[in-house]
Amino acid sequence: MAAEISSAVNALCNFLSLTCVVTCLMLKLPQMLAILKSKSTQSLSLTSVLVEECAYSVILSYNFAKGYPLPAYFEYTFLVIQDLILITLMLHYNRMLRIQSLFYFIIYFIFFSCLAFGVFPEIILNTAMSGVTGLTIFSKGTQIRTLYQKKEPGQISQTSWTIAAYGALVRMLTSSLQTRDVVVFINNTVSASMNITMVSMLIYYKRQPKTKLN
Repeated sequence: MAAEISSAVNALCNFLSLTCVVTCLMLKLPQMLAILKSKSTQSLSLTSVLVEECAYSVILSYNFAKGYPLPAYFEYTFLVIQDLILITLMLHYNRMLRIQSLFYFIIYFIFFSCLAFGVFPEIILNTAMSGVTGLTIFSKGTQIRTLYQKKEPGQISQTSWTIAAYGALVRMLTSSLQTRDVVVFINNTVSASMNITMVSMLIYYKRQPKTKLN
């Protein structure tokens, strides 16, 4: 009986993981299309996306280094790539894209490759993962603050944030049932809460009448 229950739980987690990976394949696409269409990054926080990219990269490196099942974190591969594209677009439309950006990318790539393949001592890996929740709070909190200050959704994609909220909720469940990693579970819980907060704010501000200038 216990084996059957365990098999059913794993099947459920694998199915939910699959839906998470599929939805995350296009998580940032609505946001990128909104920027390309408007040629603007209004109400978007570059700092938020940069910190989010660091958090995603740590999570991907940590799960890979720990040898966790691929379905439990595979979507972060796509999230890292999509955020890199999104950062490039934001830098471009903010006229901040420089040749020096390539240097920073090389440093970023080398550091997280070393983290993932165990070049650094494990204590560095664990410390980096312990700091992810702080990065998540800072990243999403920065975007929430920006939206609150501007009170205008601008080019922020509600679809992207809704998908992110779903993904975090799924990962709350799979991390508690499969990997049983407390640090990962806490980060997913915080991420889900802040994503839901962001979606709620977007819905609220989109329903508010726009102020017309005389």
